[in-house]
Amino acid sequence: MDAAFARELEACRTDLLAFCRALLWKKADLEDALQEVLLQAVKAYPRFTPGTRFKSWLFKVATNTVFNLNRKRGAGAPVMREAAAEELETELWLEEAYQAVLKNPGQVVAALGSEVRRAVERLNEIERTVLLLRSLCDLKYQEIADALAIPLGSVMGNLGRARAKLRKSLVEFSHEV
Repeated sequence: MDAAFARELEACRTDLLAFCRALLWKKADLEDALQEVLLQAVKAYPRFTPGTRFKSWLFKVATNTVFNLNRKRGAGAPVMREAAAEELETELWLEEAYQAVLKNPGQVVAALGSEVRRAVERLNEIERTVLLLRSLCDLKYQEIADALAIPLGSVMGNLGRARAKLRKSLVEFSHEV
């Protein structure tokens, strides 16, 4: 293995682990996924363009590899729910829930961990991937666009939709708490 590859990989190790864990449909596949990502990265490294960002390149390899593993294993995608058209009453209810969170955030935060994960899993594949690359891996918008081979505008649109869906899911959850 090339020494430069090993150094770059080591610098990304923690982010890569968190990203793969978040993208996998079956958490039991994490070791296999990481092994496959590393294998694919080693095979593809001769095609890596020096001077470009290694982390973006590696996350592109990881995204494709994990998506393929999810499909191959047939783990079953997280359930995707499309929001129905919102009525004024629903909007008022959400605003009321939001105000309740502001008044007593501790109660919500105590139960939030698993709900955040479920909310992220309900995002569609591209929204979830863009959100995770931005929030977990701290990639810039252009780096995400490069890693996923999509236009910059698509990155921004998908990130905005993902954040809006998460806000809505979490406000609804907080109202139940």
